[in-house]
Amino acid sequence: MRSKNPYELRFDIFHAAQSRKMDQYYESMTDYRQAWNLSQEGRSVDVPVRPEFPTLDEVFNEAYRIKAFVEEREDN
Repeated sequence: MRSKNPYELRFDIFHAAQSRKMDQYYESMTDYRQAWNLSQEGRSVDVPVRPEFPTLDEVFNEAYRIKAFVEEREDN
């Protein structure tokens, strides 16, 4: 098995960040839809604000958070 080059590692981190943001979006969207459907049935529920699709900047910020965690050293 060969080692990945820095570009491949960066892409992996980007992909992980994108997956995390998309998972968060879909979870929030599911909650929104369930609450909205219940409100349409006449039930008294608080409908959350409709989630917005993650922007590229949000994905980059998540990628930088992951990268910082990976690069963090523990000096024991």
